[in-house]
Amino acid sequence: MKKTLTSIQQKITSIDSVNDLRWDQQRWFYSKFEDEYDIQGYSVEATWLVYWKIHASDSLVYKWSNTKSDKPAFFRKIGFRTPQELDAFIESNTIDRVALLDKERFKRQQEETTVLLYKASQDIDSSKELSKYKWILLCLLLTAFPLRYFFIAIVWSIKTLRT
Repeated sequence: MKKTLTSIQQKITSIDSVNDLRWDQQRWFYSKFEDEYDIQGYSVEATWLVYWKIHASDSLVYKWSNTKSDKPAFFRKIGFRTPQELDAFIESNTIDRVALLDKERFKRQQEETTVLLYKASQDIDSSKELSKYKWILLCLLLTAFPLRYFFIAIVWSIKTLRT
């Protein structure tokens, strides 16, 4: 059971580390974009979503070639020489839904395993308590049985002394 919990924690850690690298890349892209353009009201996620949608529709190369804006020059300035490089960057740093769902699933499994471990430890503790009470009861019975004869002897002695 503890091995299962450890393996689940390792999987969550590996998913987190991959996603953390992706988040860092997204924040880097956003900070460069924010330095160049006035994008108040947009978050990292919103900005990334815009470019991810362009990437998903396979129109990044077209927009790069046929735009009248200064964005291709900006992308070259931050290190993307071709639209394919930017496309690959967006592809590799997008956190996919499957990874997020896996992380959630692993977290739920971790919580369930933790609850099961807690219940198992409680069962072990309660069985130890029950075992302790069994010993106490056995000791009481073993001492009560000879005491019965002692009380009978006292009652008999009192009756005998009265008569």
